[in-house]
Amino acid sequence: MGVTQIVSLKGASEKLEKSLRVFPTKKIVFLTQKEDLAHVLPIRNEMALRYSIPTEVRVVNTSAAEIYDVIAMYKDEDPLVHLLDNEFLNSFILSAAYLAGVTTYRSNGNGVEKLTD
Repeated sequence: MGVTQIVSLKGASEKLEKSLRVFPTKKIVFLTQKEDLAHVLPIRNEMALRYSIPTEVRVVNTSAAEIYDVIAMYKDEDPLVHLLDNEFLNSFILSAAYLAGVTTYRSNGNGVEKLTD
């Protein structure tokens, strides 16, 4: 079946591509800030075309409550959060995912590391 992978991505897509090999993914949801949207949209389009996976982009502010609401929208889709390369936004996402009870991973350079259950 696969999971809905919620990611915070700011730059290159290499970590996301590795993540797609680790987790069977049925949808990718990109969380980004408005100022990073221009960097995320081409990656989103590339992933949607290359892997034929549905994708969404959610623009969020640096508010754990707002991010919680977005993550909670996917509770019925077997979500997982994967923190990639948006260090500033990641702390807010980690807090929100923990409160929502969504398993969280991060890329550690050698693979993925589970942060929460």
